Amino acid sequence: MAGVSKTTGPEAARLRAVCCSGLGTVPIMAEHLIVTTTLDTPEAAQALAAAVVEARLAACVQILPVTSVYRWNGGIQSDPEWRLECKTSADRLDALLAELRARHSYDEPELIATPIVAGSPGYLDWVTAETR
Repeated sequence: MAGVSKTTGPEAARLRAVCCSGLGTVPIMAEHLIVTTTLDTPEAAQALAAAVVEARLAACVQILPVTSVYRWNGGIQSDPEWRLECKTSADRLDALLAELRARHSYDEPELIATPIVAGSPGYLDWVTAETR
């Protein structure tokens, strides 16, 4: 993170949020993100969604039923899962990922942060306000 510490202003916060997240070092120039994970039961998904919204780590979490097909332990698996799409501010990414990891039951949970490159200004302002 050598070059990031010399950057100031909003750009620095966005760079730090991504570079420090453990998801990689490619800077994402976005103030808002959708963080995705999956869980094995609707009850676990609901509990995790409520926890991250209550902690103001996400403004909103959508829960969607999905079927995942994946390779695990040398074989092809197919299982029902519940995908959580957590809308958050970039500066809350580290804390959100830490909470998701701490509460997750999977050996290697899916944790993917996708930048929101455009959106309704009022909605994005609401996401910022609700993650404070």
